Amino acid sequence: MRKLLAVAAALALSAAPSSSGSPGPGYLDKTSNVEFVANIPLDADTAGARLLGKKFYVLTAKGLTIYDVSNPTLPLPMGFTPLPHTPNQEREDVDTNGKILVAGQSYTGILYVVDVSNPNVPTLISTLRGAAGHTNTCVLSCKWVYSSDGEIVDLRDPKNPKLAGSWRGVGGVTGSHDWTEVSPGLLVGATSPVVYLDARKNPAKPKLIASGRLPDSRYVHGNVWPRGGKDRFLLVGSESGMMCGDPKDGSFMVYDTKNHAKTKSFKYLGDYSLTPGLFTEGRAEVNQHCGHWFQPHPSFKDGGLVAVAWYGFGTRFVEVTKTGKIVEKGWFLGGGAASSAYWISPDVVYSLDYVRGIDIIKFDRKAKPTSSGNGQWNPVSPFAAFLDREPARNGKPYVCPLPL
Repeated sequence: MRKLLAVAAALALSAAPSSSGSPGPGYLDKTSNVEFVANIPLDADTAGARLLGKKFYVLTAKGLTIYDVSNPTLPLPMGFTPLPHTPNQEREDVDTNGKILVAGQSYTGILYVVDVSNPNVPTLISTLRGAAGHTNTCVLSCKWVYSSDGEIVDLRDPKNPKLAGSWRGVGGVTGSHDWTEVSPGLLVGATSPVVYLDARKNPAKPKLIASGRLPDSRYVHGNVWPRGGKDRFLLVGSESGMMCGDPKDGSFMVYDTKNHAKTKSFKYLGDYSLTPGLFTEGRAEVNQHCGHWFQPHPSFKDGGLVAVAWYGFGTRFVEVTKTGKIVEKGWFLGGGAASSAYWISPDVVYSLDYVRGIDIIKFDRKAKPTSSGNGQWNPVSPFAAFLDREPARNGKPYVCPLPL
């Protein structure tokens, strides 16, 4: 199996044009500080993955593929196992500790527990019905799992997972799109409001540490608190519906976490949004699930570079300044639907695209882009507290065609 996967990858990469050529059919444009390296069309229906060390775990509707990314510009498949998923669903924010990997289907509620200790032969070792959500997050080195639908699973015995409780109601939230464990047992929810929970003492009954309100009813999709929750800024992405939301719905937001231990809250600073336009301007014709998965640069410290997958707007490179303001630094517009972006090295990014598969691109942090950016920074209004009158969306699933 490994040899067959390696041959397939080699053929895909050999068919890809060189960095000096065109990125292939559907390619539109990029800024001068972005270099196209190659395209791997094998995993063209993935919404997300996980980088852990030199391994890259990619989930598709067909199953799980593990890549060796020791050479960031030449990923090599190591192993594969089938894990059927609902089309256009449940292939996001894959989570693993390198030994156990969790995934699941929210429509059926089936949680998959996969042994990935041998990356050449990943093996499904158990399932649990009624335990999975749209996303499923490892807690305390995958000894526990938090589903986006509310379930808390005891995974201390990976072969015999058990339902152990629910996080619903903590901090006033009833639903989420995702959880991020920023450090062992400490989690931030893609919820409304955004909540910070402590699950260290009793993972089955987490406690609220702090929260951050949203400026309106936008749907929170994901978040990252850089440097294990020690950074000043909490980064949050919201998701618009499929052509049924305005630019603010699919935006990239920044919270100031300073003094959160004392105030029990995060301060909302503002958001960065893109508006539709021409492809030749580096834009998309319509808003479509924007503000999707993103990842800060490894050097991020109280500000820095972030790669954001923005669906039809491609992969955007934005900088969070020392004051929390967001400015755009470049983009890669592949012509498909970019769902997630990962820094594989300090200059190499994998852009996972529903149409194109995996685009391997390089970003030159020292070069100036040909475009100064076409988005808009929207700082928080001093009257925001009086304008917040819309109900939160994360309390119930966002009803819109093909929510991802």
